[in-house]
Amino acid sequence: MATGAFTPTFQIYKGGENITAGFHNRALSIKVELQSGNGGQDTCTIIADDRDWALAAPHVGDVIEVSLGYEEVGLALMGSFELDEVTFIGPPRVIQIHGNSMGFSSAAKAPQVKNFEGKTVKDLVEWAAQQLGVQAVVDQDIGSKQVPYRNNTVSPMHLLGQLEREFGAVFKIGQGRLSFAGRDSGITASGQEIPLVVLRPEHLGSWEVRHLNRSDYSSVSARYRDRDSNKEETVQSKSKVGGVLGQGEGGSNRDYPIGTLFPSKEQAQSAADSTMKRLDANLGEGLFTLAQGDPWVRDQNRILVIGTRDGIDGSYVSDIVAHSYSKDSGLTTSIRTQAPGDGSDFAPLYEAAPDAALAPAPGQVVGNVLPKQGDPANSNPAAPPPSTAPDPRITAQ
Repeated sequence: MATGAFTPTFQIYKGGENITAGFHNRALSIKVELQSGNGGQDTCTIIADDRDWALAAPHVGDVIEVSLGYEEVGLALMGSFELDEVTFIGPPRVIQIHGNSMGFSSAAKAPQVKNFEGKTVKDLVEWAAQQLGVQAVVDQDIGSKQVPYRNNTVSPMHLLGQLEREFGAVFKIGQGRLSFAGRDSGITASGQEIPLVVLRPEHLGSWEVRHLNRSDYSSVSARYRDRDSNKEETVQSKSKVGGVLGQGEGGSNRDYPIGTLFPSKEQAQSAADSTMKRLDANLGEGLFTLAQGDPWVRDQNRILVIGTRDGIDGSYVSDIVAHSYSKDSGLTTSIRTQAPGDGSDFAPLYEAAPDAALAPAPGQVVGNVLPKQGDPANSNPAAPPPSTAPDPRITAQ
């Protein structure tokens, strides 16, 4: 995490061409919001000064690549965004553009009549990715799970949302890939471990941590038909965060029943576990604004807050991360968090291997640093950002 007196900077590519120079004295603000699934996609909003009407007019459908960072440290790739809205405003004369990490094209939203039988999660995700024209990367454990028979009219995006909810996953689309990984697992779809980020009081500019009631559910039950006895049976998934968020004496022991009758015990248990995980994640939420913006923080980062007080210290998972560049105020980062849906306590991970966690020191960042502007290695904006060191904690270059 960048700490100290650094100079904010940004980089914008369009169609493989670095157009940053045209924005340096024009960009009033750049905001990127990274979302961890739930049907949302990453978005980017840029407001540019058009005082003399000299800016080249952007067009809906243009694809831009945005990076944010510091001159003394380097740049973090925010992603590629297809413009879906261009607004000309005045006075004062400005142009506002908005894009998302995938163009929600007709293929993404168009319903299709499909029969899915004897398929796995990986099969369905790969089908959806093919319709969207991207490559699928699927978590191995989740991908091997069987999907109940389906015969309905679905769009690729709607199907992915269903699978996300049923199997406790997060799907993300960007950089030509569809990633489908376990929610709060700490592991990417390709099997890489997501770093644990440790935040101390000096890293926090402001905070708001809200503890909610338990929504009156301490367990989830799901029914299935046993193939041998032909009888309905029930499985249950119990809350894993009891006591973690201070349930108190008024906690409830009510069960949340899923209405669907599943064809197997395995599918019923998976649905119950996923639903319980979602309910648990909604029990506590936080909003942290960092003292200095850190564009290397991402959604689904595991976060451990220490050194504050009881009620704030604890384990979180970033749900929505917003990085903003402003001509006046520089870089800011806000992190909206949820409680880990599996009740994980990240403190033992940090205590067992503090050097493996990202307890930031000056000049350290969370992720990969892009080559500096003009570096030939960055001539292909569609390529993933190269790592400058095997250790994800990359010092200032």
